[in-house]
Amino acid sequence: MKTKTHLYILSIFLVIMSCKKTNNTNKADVEKNSINKIDSVHKTKTQNDIYINNKWNGMTEIVDVKSLKFQETSIDSIWYGFYNIRNTESYIFSVDKFLENPDVEQYRTLDTVNLKSKNIEVTVEDFSNYKTLNLLLDKKLVKQWKFKTYTNSLNSNFIKLWAGNYEGSFLRIKEEYADPRAYGTISIKIEENSTKFLLDTYKEIVTKELIFVDSDDDKIVFVDKANKNLVFEIIKKDKKYMLKSIFIDNLLEQSGLYEMERK
Repeated sequence: MKTKTHLYILSIFLVIMSCKKTNNTNKADVEKNSINKIDSVHKTKTQNDIYINNKWNGMTEIVDVKSLKFQETSIDSIWYGFYNIRNTESYIFSVDKFLENPDVEQYRTLDTVNLKSKNIEVTVEDFSNYKTLNLLLDKKLVKQWKFKTYTNSLNSNFIKLWAGNYEGSFLRIKEEYADPRAYGTISIKIEENSTKFLLDTYKEIVTKELIFVDSDDDKIVFVDKANKNLVFEIIKKDKKYMLKSIFIDNLLEQSGLYEMERK
């Protein structure tokens, strides 16, 4: 009787040990699978060279990273960089915007992505009014950036409505309003495939190439090709044309509308 009891206890012990082994094996499999699913985009150690909103130029020294690639894309003014954080297997991808500067090439970093692999691919896709910059890692999309595109060509429906020379004048030097030299002239020449802006004053002469953005029966909108934050808008009202310009507002340090004559 005692022997049977011992055998019964032994069998229960073996069953328990078997279950525990199975549970441990399953746990190990789960941990292994979760490791395989870790995204290749991750945070890295602190470095002071590549970061969002950083303005830099070709003379800027980099210390914490090594530049592997810096290349222009087919998207207007957009470049991308790829860097290795020194003495690590960590990498940084950056999206950069070229800034107009008469003295030296200058850029501003728009965004960054931290990576633990160098197997990247960069592509650009074209759509009707925007382009996308795509970052792929091991053939899988990691991140996508969307950029609005502009054209120099007017919609054919608005060529006859808006094409022509628009001229106006404004007070450039307030303190000398009695002097004719205190006034400047504005000219915008709209053609089918190009639009030119000219500002001529006693203090400066400024020319700009404008890019068409939008138009309807009552207004037409352009931006400065070199700085798309500078908007030029011609408004038609009661057979008169008025110019609204962020560039001129900044120049005069006040907002205003400027009457234009269409010729």
